[in-house]
Amino acid sequence: MKAINQNLELTPMGLYCSAGDFYIDPRRPVKRAIITHGHADHARWGSESYLCTQESKGLLQVRLGSDAKIKAMACGEVRTINGLRLSLHSAGHILGSAQVRIERSVRPVLAFEIAFEGIQPSTRHKSGVAVRFPRIHRWRHDKTVAEIDTMDGLKALLPG
Repeated sequence: MKAINQNLELTPMGLYCSAGDFYIDPRRPVKRAIITHGHADHARWGSESYLCTQESKGLLQVRLGSDAKIKAMACGEVRTINGLRLSLHSAGHILGSAQVRIERSVRPVLAFEIAFEGIQPSTRHKSGVAVRFPRIHRWRHDKTVAEIDTMDGLKALLPG
């Protein structure tokens, strides 16, 4: 097995997410398969369950048979699987093709001090704030996670 990133590893069965216990476009039958589109090299017969886009479901049902357990979701819809947030987003190259987004939340346990050169409002970032040249300044062994500053504290530093 070869780790691709913190969520995925390449196995003989295909691309596997151990935290979610699912495969993306598996090469062989698996318990849970996330299918990116209906081509034969992505959707193979024999898995216990399949999840795909709404646009791909009809094709998969024909290709995999009426007994195949196929669930579909709209592009952008979020499903929680074993604590991971999974969503499918249009890849655009064929009807029903999708990119898979996997989000994982973590429980903060360490406190770090972040330094930066400047701060300004931003419409590009979800937080509404952009900092210039951010960097970890130091690990704060003297602080607990309950004592760290929040986005409200950061926004209070905005000019004007």
